[in-house]
Amino acid sequence: MPIESAALAKELALLCKGRAMLHPVLRERLGPQARAAFGIEDADQPPAVRSKVRSCVRRLLHDEELQKAALAALALLPRADQGLLKDRETAFARMRSFEARTARRRMRRAIRELVDALAEEHHGRSAPGVRCDDDGIVVRTFHARMRLDAAQPRLYERRTVEVTVDRLDRIAVRLTVPQPEPDAAESDVEICGGFGGEVGELRRTSPVDFEWTLRLPRTLRLGDTHEYGVDFTIPPGRRMRPHYVFQPLVPCERFELEVRFDPARLPEHVWLIDGLMLRALDHQQAQPERLVPDGRGAVQRTFTNLRQGMVYGVRWAPAAS
Repeated sequence: MPIESAALAKELALLCKGRAMLHPVLRERLGPQARAAFGIEDADQPPAVRSKVRSCVRRLLHDEELQKAALAALALLPRADQGLLKDRETAFARMRSFEARTARRRMRRAIRELVDALAEEHHGRSAPGVRCDDDGIVVRTFHARMRLDAAQPRLYERRTVEVTVDRLDRIAVRLTVPQPEPDAAESDVEICGGFGGEVGELRRTSPVDFEWTLRLPRTLRLGDTHEYGVDFTIPPGRRMRPHYVFQPLVPCERFELEVRFDPARLPEHVWLIDGLMLRALDHQQAQPERLVPDGRGAVQRTFTNLRQGMVYGVRWAPAAS
């Protein structure tokens, strides 16, 4: 079963409101998305179900605080395993020396991150190999240029693709603009130019995800190559997380990236992101390679042998105020 983040989040929110993993008919209490995401089998008894869920939390959430918050929300954390969510929030707050509302926010955030990690992992298990017939293309070269030296951040993306199906007349295009903080307003983005096809209606598929269809000028055949580009801006007043990363969902041979900062306000540090899982982006354990902006305020990097589902790019510490 395909994992849909919104449906899985709804199921887990409903589960946590009650007795969570303490429910006497636990397997039936879990919805179909949760059963598929956690790998629950029909023959699994409640102890086995709880063990699988606990293992998923510990494996997928790298940050120990997030692990504990998620386990508390699910009634799987010792001393915070009460039958009512309100009691678990109070117990978790007492354990961590938080206010109750802080504990509530952290537990909700942990469940959101768990949902994202489960959906990402499931996509990785079901992703195609060398070819990607669902999308009909492989990416030979992807060039991205992010301009942060103007009033509005602007992104230029160019792709050269090869067709892997008999006939192709449109290409699905996707973009994620993460919120700067979990409680921030919904992200937004505008298409401001491009070439190589007619851009269809921009659709928001989640608070941070966008997709649209690029209608090609002619029907392409198996083995044909095509180049197209799309330009984006983030509207005034909107902020973005301090990173730009590319997560290939179809095979990609080469990714060329340039991020240009304002030379008068260079970031304190710029770090390379080279093949991380998306959920580890904000919790990177190993010391990443640092990049130094050139005289124009730009950093550049070329990536090859990209792995589907991993992320590549840069993140930075903004200049001090």
